[in-house]
Amino acid sequence: MGVGNCSDQAITDFSKHIDGQLMRVNALLVASTIMIGVMVGIGAYGQRYRHHPLTSFLFLGATTLFLPILSYVVSTIDSNLGVVTVLSDEHIIPGWCSTRSHIYTVFVWASLVQIAGVNITTMVAGDDNKGRNITLPGTVLLVQAIWTSYLVVYYLGGGYYSTGRWSIKHMDLANGLLVLPFFSLLIAKLLLKYYAWYGASRSLAFGRNPHFIVGYMEQLKAELASEHFLPPLIVTGEDTTLVQKEPHGYSIKWLSNQADGTRIDNNNLVTTDKVWRLEDDIFPRYSTKQLKDICFSFALFKLLRCRFTRHTIAEFGFIKAHNLLSHVLLQDVDDERPLGMIAHELSFLHDYYYSSLPTSYSSSWLPILSISISLLTMGWSLLYVLLTTVAISLYASTGLPHHQGQMQCFMNCQPSFQNEYEHVFYSSSNRIQYGNVFFDLAPVGLLAALVVLAEVREIACYICSNWTKVFLICSYVRHASSWQKSHWKKKMLSLVLRRKCKLLNHWVDKMNQCSVLALHPSTTPVPLLGRLIPLLHRKKVPRAVKTALFKPIRSPNWKNRSNSVASLCTRL
Repeated sequence: MGVGNCSDQAITDFSKHIDGQLMRVNALLVASTIMIGVMVGIGAYGQRYRHHPLTSFLFLGATTLFLPILSYVVSTIDSNLGVVTVLSDEHIIPGWCSTRSHIYTVFVWASLVQIAGVNITTMVAGDDNKGRNITLPGTVLLVQAIWTSYLVVYYLGGGYYSTGRWSIKHMDLANGLLVLPFFSLLIAKLLLKYYAWYGASRSLAFGRNPHFIVGYMEQLKAELASEHFLPPLIVTGEDTTLVQKEPHGYSIKWLSNQADGTRIDNNNLVTTDKVWRLEDDIFPRYSTKQLKDICFSFALFKLLRCRFTRHTIAEFGFIKAHNLLSHVLLQDVDDERPLGMIAHELSFLHDYYYSSLPTSYSSSWLPILSISISLLTMGWSLLYVLLTTVAISLYASTGLPHHQGQMQCFMNCQPSFQNEYEHVFYSSSNRIQYGNVFFDLAPVGLLAALVVLAEVREIACYICSNWTKVFLICSYVRHASSWQKSHWKKKMLSLVLRRKCKLLNHWVDKMNQCSVLALHPSTTPVPLLGRLIPLLHRKKVPRAVKTALFKPIRSPNWKNRSNSVASLCTRL
């Protein structure tokens, strides 16, 4: 006789029932962790593959299967919670199983998976074209968070050794304090993203910006008569401006000309001419010219968005494109500068339509709050990784995994034994451990580390992004007098403006090259496969190529050709 006065066959049948379900649960946890690892790596550190069809398919599949997998895992664990009966040789084997630590580990895994999903999910304000409503993004994530939170609350208050109803008295504080912070951070992240999306989609600086720019350029067309001034394109401040609705868009109230060349003086509106007047000694440790170029690229990005909302150049009256190009791009002998401005413009466009970062700038306090939540998530995840590492080290050094499994069961094959001797039924002689605790600790610890990496990139996006630099520069322009008197503000501004991150650099000064001629034809399988899948060689673009691009535009013949100017304006 073996454990609990049961035969070897009875123990084998009981163990086969428990081990089979545990194996399926562990396989799902490990597979989903690997999938999330791939998605976090692509979403955070492989931007060029983020919008690949295969990546979208994997993310859609992982998102769709999350709820069924979670429900299956929880129901499987729940079926083995409490009294378990297994049929063996026409005999019913009674048992009692506890899955307390295992189910809490599953809840931590579920929260980390959803936090990673929120980080790599894009919520874009889009273009509020013709005043149409924009559908709510990320609805699946919201449903997943609500359902998972319900499961956590249900099991926290349901009690493991009580058959009564849900009560806060049954709550396991030790495990609850480990699980609840993750779900609190998940809900906070979701609410913050939805609030940022809601504010940005209805903001004149984001969702409704093309209509504002159209009306502004129509107004500017009548005001701008001189060809010696740079057109005062809007950088920021649309939401602080008094406007009125017009058939073609929005128009600014009290638009007035100034004798000193300033075209706009309306509340806190920041235009390119104001940024252009920044002195070189304001930011001694950072290139003022580069700051001006970033702000100018941001203004051009807003003009480019008008093309995405089906507004043509003629509609918003941008007739000074040739003067603007000559003033900024073509008179500079440095060929890197115009290419850099174009790269910044396209990076702003890429971020707006493929990133959640821009929506956070609809309010000045949203980036600070988002960074704070990311820091809290990092701290709690690092704490969990530390606890997991310590637990694995202790288990490995003491050999506890052989005595500590994912779940423990008590069994006895004498029907009346449990009722008559309940204190003996739950003794160690009747206990069997199932599963390996490493399957609980290792995947979830790895997932917590992946969340830390995703949060690191999230914070780097705010600190090193050109969006942050643009809004800081414009804040300095609006509050120049007070910022110049504050030493710590100037120091903070200088530190942020000097930050660069290669992970956020969408523009790489290289070209992909491959040979289209087979110099050495071969019929062996490897060269044939190489011809089907050409290997691209990344080569740095020579300076001579950049010079050749702008040489014809700088020539007098180009400037004197009106059709060339019109063609160039159309392409802008």
